[in-house]
Amino acid sequence: MSAYYEYVIKAQERSRQQSLDRMYALARRLEEIMDDLHERAEVMRRELAIKRGVEW
Repeated sequence: MSAYYEYVIKAQERSRQQSLDRMYALARRLEEIMDDLHERAEVMRRELAIKRGVEW
């Protein structure tokens, strides 16, 4: 195989790995955001229940 094709293949592998790394980082960040939203929703439900006089 020529050096050019080896270079292209390695460049594609690096690019694919970088894309996977970015997707993983984004997935982790999304997980953090979703956890935060879940906690905020819990607080909002609790506050609403208190305003309505419902036992929580």
